[in-house]
Amino acid sequence: MAKSRLVGGYPVIGIRPTIDGRRGALKVRESLEDQTMGMARAAKKLFEENLRYSNGEPVQVVIADTTIGRVAEAAACADKFRKAGVDVTLITDSMAASVMKKGWVDAVLVGCDRVAANGDAANKIGTMPLAIARRSSLSPTRITGAAPLSFARQA
Repeated sequence: MAKSRLVGGYPVIGIRPTIDGRRGALKVRESLEDQTMGMARAAKKLFEENLRYSNGEPVQVVIADTTIGRVAEAAACADKFRKAGVDVTLITDSMAASVMKKGWVDAVLVGCDRVAANGDAANKIGTMPLAIARRSSLSPTRITGAAPLSFARQA
């Protein structure tokens, strides 16, 4: 068996479920809390069930304890991630261009709603600006998710 070239430990993925931090009469934040945390848990499950380290073990994923909408929550998340040894952070689409410009992105993973017979992927909102930002940063892109296959008619 070949000797492992790994130095140190495997990276840990951190998920920061970021949300609009405003509270008030419209209850924007409150209306999105459960849905946002649910999406974070679904992403964690997807990663742990489908991604493996080179030794065959499932990747380790850590989720912030709460949605992040204010400085105190972000600080608590950063502390938790530091203690857990998080090396990779999953962010929202709206943060992508900024962190790509800073060179902090190694790869872009996007979901999709449909995959056409020719391999093209379709999504509703958010993917195009992400693709444009990714193009200027030269980060590799991978499409993830369990999208149904749809077949286009031949003209």
